[in-house]
Amino acid sequence: MGRPRADAPGPKAQERIVDAFWTLLSEADYSSMSMAGLVKRADVNHNTFYRYHKSLDSLAVALAADSAAHGMAFYVVPAFCGPEASYGERGKIGGQDAEKALLVAESGSRPLVDAMCSAAIRLWAGGEGGGASELDEGDIDRLTAVFWGVAAMAGGIPRSSLVERAESFRTSAMGEAAKETLVEIAGKCSVA
Repeated sequence: MGRPRADAPGPKAQERIVDAFWTLLSEADYSSMSMAGLVKRADVNHNTFYRYHKSLDSLAVALAADSAAHGMAFYVVPAFCGPEASYGERGKIGGQDAEKALLVAESGSRPLVDAMCSAAIRLWAGGEGGGASELDEGDIDRLTAVFWGVAAMAGGIPRSSLVERAESFRTSAMGEAAKETLVEIAGKCSVA
């Protein structure tokens, strides 16, 4: 069976590449992912992949800094740190972006987690019309510690006990400190 034509019905090549990436990441660590496996799963050839992306790493970092960062900023961190650290109804672990954040947290790849956390901090601090420009280096360092800490914790928990663990963390001394940090910094950039 040949590859789908570019004008064939169904998902386009770029969508299939992205979907294949997330599927493969859900099956194994990022270090186990290969270009050959990705293009096979996406049902595209290498040339098609390179039409859209410079490399597997550049695709991975871009996706970590996009929907995974959104999930981290608006769902995972607030779920662990309390509703005071979220925007309205957000802050519940669930949905595709939150799942992608958890996959990146579990990926075993420091560059992917770093890309996700850095982008998530920018989204969180600048979200809803806020201003990350109001933050100093110390604020960024404290946010980095909170986001990396939550990523490390969330990445090491089976999905079945994630919500329970998030609730437990929120009431712990560390959870209270994380929440206080987020609430204080949110006040500086008009996030809260």
